[in-house]
Amino acid sequence: MGTAWRKQNESGLILISVLWVVAILSLIAIGLSQRLSVDLELVKYKLGNFRAGYAAKSAVPYVFNLLVDEQRGEKIDFQSPCGHFMDEDEQKRLLDNVDVSDHAAFSLVYDQETSGFALWDERARVNLNAIKSNNHLIFARLLEIVSDIDEDTAEEMALAVLDWVDRDNQTSATVDAEGAEQAEYDKESRPVKVKNRPLDSIFELSMVAGFSDEIVTAIEPFVTVFPKYEQQTPGFNINMVRPELLKAIALSFPKTDEQTVDAVIDMLVQYRLGVDETLCTEDDRVIVDSGNNVEDQLNILDRLSSSEEAIYRNLTTFHIAQDPLYIKILALGKDTQFDIEQYREIIVKTEDNTVVFDRIFE
Repeated sequence: MGTAWRKQNESGLILISVLWVVAILSLIAIGLSQRLSVDLELVKYKLGNFRAGYAAKSAVPYVFNLLVDEQRGEKIDFQSPCGHFMDEDEQKRLLDNVDVSDHAAFSLVYDQETSGFALWDERARVNLNAIKSNNHLIFARLLEIVSDIDEDTAEEMALAVLDWVDRDNQTSATVDAEGAEQAEYDKESRPVKVKNRPLDSIFELSMVAGFSDEIVTAIEPFVTVFPKYEQQTPGFNINMVRPELLKAIALSFPKTDEQTVDAVIDMLVQYRLGVDETLCTEDDRVIVDSGNNVEDQLNILDRLSSSEEAIYRNLTTFHIAQDPLYIKILALGKDTQFDIEQYREIIVKTEDNTVVFDRIFE
C-alpha cells in the first residue's frame, strides 16, 4: 500500500515537472514569436521607408524630364503662379501617383497655401544670403507681417542676418536700428561664433540674434538660402511670390501706406487666379509677362488708381523673367506594399541638375 502510494506520488511530481517544462517552453516560444514578429515589422518598415525615400527622390529627374520634353515644354513654366499650366486631368496624370517600380510611386505634394502642386522657383522667396543694407527692409517687413514683430525689432533682426552673413566685423546700422556682430553675442550666457559666411540652411537663423524657433518656422515658407556663393541678382519671380511677401516688398517702398498696398496685393492675387478664381488651372494669369505681351498689363493698370499704379510699377521692377536657378520640389514617396510614406523637400540647381538640399519632413 505504501509502495503504491509512493509510486503514485512520484508520478504526480513527474507530471507537474513536465507541465512546468512545457509551460516554460511555451513562454519561450511565445517570446521568440513576438520578437520575430517585431523584427519582421521592423524589416518591413525599413524596407518600406527605403522604397518611399527612393521614390520621392525619383521626382527630381522626372521633373527635369518634363522641363526638357518638347511636347510638354509649355506645360511646366515657372512664370506661371504655380509652376505649370495644366488642367486638372493633366495634373493628376503627370504629377500624381507616378509609378517608380512595382511597389513604389511618388506624387508632387500639394502646397497647403496655394492648393497647387509644389514646384517652386526659389526666387519666389527672400534670399537670406542676399540681404544687403539697401534691401534689408523687405525682410524686415516680412518679419512684421508673418511673425507679428514690431517695426524697429524687425529691422534690427534683418540687419543681424546681414551681419551674420557678411565677412566684416562692422555692425550694420541705420538711423533706427542696429544689427549684431560678435560683441553682441559675447554678452549672452551661451555665446555663439558669428559665421561671417553664407547660411547653409534656413534653420541656422535660430542662432542669429532675435530669432526663436517659432519665428524661423513662421518665415520658413518665405525665405531661401540659394544661391549662396554665386553673384547675387536682386529680384523675385513676382508671378510666384506669396501674398505676404508681395506685401512686404511693397511696404519696403518709401511713402506707401498699408491700406493702399493691401488693395493692390488683393487685386493682383485675384488676377493671378484667373476667371475661375482657382490657382493651378489653365486660366491662371501672370502679373508680369515674360513674353512682353502688354495686354495683360493694361488689364491690370485699368483697375488701379494713380497711387496703386505706382506701387504696382515698383513691384514689377523687381521681377526676374529668366528660367529659375534653383527649384524646390516637395515630393511624397510611397511604398505601396507596406503602405509607408515619406515626404521630402528637395532643392535642385537647374544648371547641372544637382541636389543642393534634401531633407525628410513631417
